[in-house]
Amino acid sequence: MRRYLISPSLMRNFPRVKTEVLVAGTGIAGLFFALNFPGKVLLVSKGKAFVSNSSLAQGGVACAIGHGDSPTLHFQDTIRAGAGLSSEEAAWVLVREAGAAIRDLIKMGVNFDREDGHLSLNREGSHSARRVLHIRDKTGDEIIRTLYERALSLDRVQFLENEYLVDVLTEENAVVGAALYGANGPLIVETGAVVLATGGYASLLTPSTNPEGTTGDGLSIAYRAGAELCDLEFIQFHPTVLYHQESPRFLISEAVRGEGAILLNHKGERFMPSYHPLAELAPRDIVSYSIYQEMQKEGVDHVFLDMRPIEKETISRRFPAIIEKCRSLGWDPVSEPVPVSPAAHYTMGGIKADTWGFTSVKGLYAVGEASCTGVHGANRLASNSLLEGLVFSRRLAQKLGETKADSPTLSLKGEGLKLVERRPSFTLHELRSLLGTRAGIVRDRTGLEMALKQVSQWQEEIQLASLNNVEEFQLYNSCTLAYLILEAAMMRDESRGAHQRSDFRTRDDVRWQKHICFKWEGEERTMVR
Repeated sequence: MRRYLISPSLMRNFPRVKTEVLVAGTGIAGLFFALNFPGKVLLVSKGKAFVSNSSLAQGGVACAIGHGDSPTLHFQDTIRAGAGLSSEEAAWVLVREAGAAIRDLIKMGVNFDREDGHLSLNREGSHSARRVLHIRDKTGDEIIRTLYERALSLDRVQFLENEYLVDVLTEENAVVGAALYGANGPLIVETGAVVLATGGYASLLTPSTNPEGTTGDGLSIAYRAGAELCDLEFIQFHPTVLYHQESPRFLISEAVRGEGAILLNHKGERFMPSYHPLAELAPRDIVSYSIYQEMQKEGVDHVFLDMRPIEKETISRRFPAIIEKCRSLGWDPVSEPVPVSPAAHYTMGGIKADTWGFTSVKGLYAVGEASCTGVHGANRLASNSLLEGLVFSRRLAQKLGETKADSPTLSLKGEGLKLVERRPSFTLHELRSLLGTRAGIVRDRTGLEMALKQVSQWQEEIQLASLNNVEEFQLYNSCTLAYLILEAAMMRDESRGAHQRSDFRTRDDVRWQKHICFKWEGEERTMVR
């Protein structure tokens, strides 16, 4: 595998800039870090700075502030959803620091919905109380808009849009800079601190609720820099995604089921009570798998979500964007059930980081969905995703703010590989289709082996291919990550949380209550359990 996608001999001649901290990603984790860090920050985004996966989040942010609720109950729900693999340390950090993060958001101008002067709280799947703060059904969009506008007003925060992070540059296992590539060509950033807030990799599978750019680039870049990747096999499918041939698929928030919506099969029968005591409010992995089973029984590719049990005034007030989207595609959720099916939505795996966001590489940090602190275990609790981005980016910003950043010397040693002037023969669409088919909601060894064989062939081909643009850099990174996802999924011969194997239907706590991590060291890859 290549250490750098661009030859160091070429990078020596690239233009350079310096910054105290480089943050890759402008979702909730990247923006909140920049707002909480006291020094100079350069925020880099693959596309427009205000466009991110965070902005698509409908449901809200979980925080135990309601009557009768507590951080302890929130902790217990998080651990229960994680199917035996959640880090208790990380979960305690999440629930105990949630309130402070929410107060910061409110001070920054985020206006959560209120009822009778109090913050309005919704209930979602596997939560034992109403604890989800929201802004109608556009919570992520409103939060990102507020944070982005606030960051724009700060002189110490700079934005670089439409810039692709190609490589994190290291010397002796320490960060010394980063290589970017954008419309104006390549750029070297000299810095001793790189924060990866690049999001997850759910769009590596089709269908997906994620934008097409959510391909886990940050994970592959960190892996080549020497950081560990962990829990890659755990890919969460959202149960209720509007069944329509759009990309990305339109998600119908879990909050809808929290208000009383139910799932029906093609016979018009409610089926979730027969699968789990919590019915439609069971953990996401269980609801998604139950829908999959129901579709298999009937030989169909969708079921129905019935929102009619919700009062018309409530559904109109709480979910205006969902109603508008459904109607624009021909369904009126106020008067009829709408077709839904599961789609890849969120990834629990990521760059292994501690509860401060530190990785095993000095000066390299990871927060948000790009990271893996173990807080989500094998299956994320609903509305803990935005909260994770807030809590752990805030902690990292405060920690780095207490220390003086290094001023590294960037030498760019080494030469590049001898490359072949040819384009890769496969496409990102083919890779996505393969993973969606073979590593989807239910997997088996035969399918995983077939996919591994194909991806291995693509890897061999792309290793020496000349990469000349962002699309080819992304394809290389996606291929690297796809292989590791498939390998981890094949190794874990059990069913746990978001990883379901048809050939190993039970959970095995004796052999598999542990994590699969990968680390690349020079010419070889090591696995750590």
